[in-house]
Amino acid sequence: MFRDRELRNVEQSIQMKRAAVAAASAAVLGLAGWAWTSLKAQPRARAVAAAAQREAYDPDRLEQTIRFYEKNIQRDSQDAIGRALLAGLYSQRCRETGDIADATRSEAMARKSLAIRTRSNMAAYNQLAQSLFTQHRFPESLALTQKIVKADPSGASAQSLLVELNTEMGDYKVAAHGMAKLAVNNHDSHTLAMTARLMELTGNLDGALAQIQTARTLADANLEMSADANAWYHMREGNMLGALGRADEAKKAYLAAVAVFPNDYRSMTFLTRLCAGQGNYTEAIQWGTRSAAIVPTPETLALLGDAYTASGDARQAKVQYAMVDAAGRIARAQGGVYDRQRAVYCADHHVHLAQAVQIARHELTIRHDVFAYDTLAWASYQAGDLRGASAAMAKALAWRTQDAQMQYHAGMIAQALGDRDGARAHLAKALALNPYWNPFAPKQARLALAKLNAPGTSAVQFPISTQNPPKPRS
Repeated sequence: MFRDRELRNVEQSIQMKRAAVAAASAAVLGLAGWAWTSLKAQPRARAVAAAAQREAYDPDRLEQTIRFYEKNIQRDSQDAIGRALLAGLYSQRCRETGDIADATRSEAMARKSLAIRTRSNMAAYNQLAQSLFTQHRFPESLALTQKIVKADPSGASAQSLLVELNTEMGDYKVAAHGMAKLAVNNHDSHTLAMTARLMELTGNLDGALAQIQTARTLADANLEMSADANAWYHMREGNMLGALGRADEAKKAYLAAVAVFPNDYRSMTFLTRLCAGQGNYTEAIQWGTRSAAIVPTPETLALLGDAYTASGDARQAKVQYAMVDAAGRIARAQGGVYDRQRAVYCADHHVHLAQAVQIARHELTIRHDVFAYDTLAWASYQAGDLRGASAAMAKALAWRTQDAQMQYHAGMIAQALGDRDGARAHLAKALALNPYWNPFAPKQARLALAKLNAPGTSAVQFPISTQNPPKPRS
């Protein structure tokens, strides 16, 4: 009798967990409302007070720790644990400095750790998977992470990475299901941030903002969190506010990120984009210069070139655009981390279009997220392949992603195809979402809308160089 009752209790527990997973999975994809009723988030005032106690960022501390472990492993050729820890420290430095070489160092050190000890060395396996993820070697990282989860189903770290991998690779349904299972027992800032990302990609911007703001509040209250990790939450809050066109609030969030982590080149790049989009080119150049001094990504250099172009300094603009090519070649030698940025730059500026299409198509062999299709659509459009652009854009829009740049691309492609109603809808949507996403494209969107609304004018406007800068040498 007792056994029967116990079995019924177990069955009910399983059914409740399954229901929770199914409901949460649907919610992530925007199919139902999802409130984090079990989350006991600290009040914002308390989180702010806790953040004020955070120890100031000291770049030397990490370097000293890395040197300590490097010396230790030299003395002990069989120290698998020390090598796994060092792999994690290299990953940490990669996040702080943007140096992809540290991701490859992390990979090499994790492999050395595993060569010494294969069993009971989950830390090294996790670090190896993370290093592959950072290098955008997504299929390799996915295969390894799936093995880790199978070997240790209770490991939250690998489960989280699996969700991130499926999200980055565009398998949103799989990611949502994994996210829902993870969220049953985890209500931490990282889980909330991943939920926000899925909501953002599937069109729920308001829900995503709410999730990331809660995550940021928890991150602020976590004094054990590293400065760069804490700043990341402020940056993501800025991204969501910016996506909703709330520029002033977005700027405050980015500035908060830089205040926490002074070397936050990512937030500096977003500040460059935001200031340039608002027409504040002097400040955009200042932030872009600071960001590029830390990590000269193709995106940052292109934004600097655009800001100089808009401010009338053609000479400096030409210098920055030439550096985009140089940075792209250097980055390519380290892998494909910045390939997408390079392809978007070429398409935006109507240069090296065959290369842009080639890069975009290669990206789709690695991952098929909405932005991979958007990049291919835009590059194909600029290269004159309207059929290819239309097919790729249909896939980019399949998840109803509310992104101003994507909507703009869709509008320009629809206009070129003679779809006046579609063009109007997408271009108006882009401007309604965020009129500051780009230094020049919003103006082009307004001009295109004016032509579409003018009687007796042709819908076709193709091709177009969004920025119309000086063209780099082929």
